[in-house]
Amino acid sequence: MNKYYIDTCIWRDYFEKRKDKNVNLGRFAFSFLLKILKKEDLIMVSDLLVYELKKTFSEKEIRSLFLIFDAFRVEIFSSNKQIIEALEISSMRKVPFGDVLHAILSRDSCSVLVTRDRHFKKLKDISESKRPEDLT
Repeated sequence: MNKYYIDTCIWRDYFEKRKDKNVNLGRFAFSFLLKILKKEDLIMVSDLLVYELKKTFSEKEIRSLFLIFDAFRVEIFSSNKQIIEALEISSMRKVPFGDVLHAILSRDSCSVLVTRDRHFKKLKDISESKRPEDLT
């Protein structure tokens, strides 16, 4: 069984059916999430992810977004130690705090970080990231 930590941008791709030029990002996200359901893999959902989703979606929309994944969802929470580490790395590497914390949460939950965000290239020593289409 695999574990995946899915970054906010991938959930938004899926939920908003987003496209980038000629690339259907929503379809890549959907195919990847469908694979998780079929293989009964686990999705790690952090307090940070939910916080970021609340900037765009209502509580009800977020619940409906995760409803189909309830049996495969594991909630994880940021510790003070992780937050302090993220603040230090964010400052040193000039990478957004949230991205660093996502990478740390992925590392500490032994899960594959799934994202499109280029900031994570600077964090590959913390957590290697993959795009959804690389995992389907």
